[in-house]
Amino acid sequence: MCGLPKLASLRELNLNECDEAVLGGAQFDLPSLVTVKLIQVSRLTCLRTGFTRFLVALQELGIYYCDGLTCLWEEQWLPCNLKKYRIEGCANLEKLSNGLQTLTRLEELKILACPKLESFPDSGFPPMLRRLELFYCGGLKSLPHNYNSCPLEDLSIKFSPFLKCFPNGELPTTLKNLHIEYCQSLETLPEGLMHHNSTSSSNTCCLEELRIENCSSLNSFPTGELPSTLKNLSISGCTNLESVSEKMSPNSTALVHLRLEEYPNLKSLQGCLDSLRGLLINNCGGLECFPERGLSIPNLEYLKIERCENLKSLTHQMRNLKSLRSLTISECPGLESFPEEGLAPNLTSLEIDNCKNLKTPISEWGFLEV
Repeated sequence: MCGLPKLASLRELNLNECDEAVLGGAQFDLPSLVTVKLIQVSRLTCLRTGFTRFLVALQELGIYYCDGLTCLWEEQWLPCNLKKYRIEGCANLEKLSNGLQTLTRLEELKILACPKLESFPDSGFPPMLRRLELFYCGGLKSLPHNYNSCPLEDLSIKFSPFLKCFPNGELPTTLKNLHIEYCQSLETLPEGLMHHNSTSSSNTCCLEELRIENCSSLNSFPTGELPSTLKNLSISGCTNLESVSEKMSPNSTALVHLRLEEYPNLKSLQGCLDSLRGLLINNCGGLECFPERGLSIPNLEYLKIERCENLKSLTHQMRNLKSLRSLTISECPGLESFPEEGLAPNLTSLEIDNCKNLKTPISEWGFLEV
């Protein structure tokens, strides 16, 4: 078998349902090849040096549903120009090659549905890695201890039921988005997530989006306050997690969207949230009321409260929410009345659904000035 011929102008190569022998031999030259996708290539156990050696221009590599794959490549070598690497549905992949750090230009690594992958090489991640996604890696138990040494901006870990904790140390100061979902064994969040007044600005996490969903073993935040740079916060299905109100930074001036769902430990919501535009509270059975002094959310535009069966009253400062345009209250049987001061004066959309004990006449909802 002579292997692939010389195709000097070829920029993209997709091989689907082929045999590994197609990649054999060393008599080929693909100097312009930028993208390679290998899909269901039978008998492929790893990428051979004879195939990868001449891919000098390769920037994107994807390996999909190659059940024979047990490691990524032999002899610790891949093209150093590689920027994006995706591995998906490789049921027997057990380890990543020790030469991962030699991919000095790799910016994006996605590993999906590789159930036997348990850990990463001790050498850590590539030095320029900015985006890391780990989805449906059921065997994953840990990240490398020095994962915070690369300039990560986006980190997403989903459906990894055996991941218990993050390595000790700070998060990358470059991290902007952190998503952790369906990690049922996760007990602690990374210490570097939180802000400490004594911490120098050079070591402070500047997180902008935090999403924590369905992590049932998680019961507390690390010490400190949520970063003041946070714009979007979403907590859902974390049935044992302490109330988030205690961790709100008093200078939460950046928070724009706040979503709290299936969060029984949420007892109240308080704080100065001057920049908040949207607030969703759903299925929070522990929420009974808002603070008596009300909420300082002058720029709130939409508010949705659903399935909070023990909620008895809304904030007494509803009339002060002059930016509020949309209000939805659904399935809150404990709610019997609206504030005497009335609702927000500039509402353009109002939905009341299945609030069976609400008895305040519509004429007293504060839409008309007396």
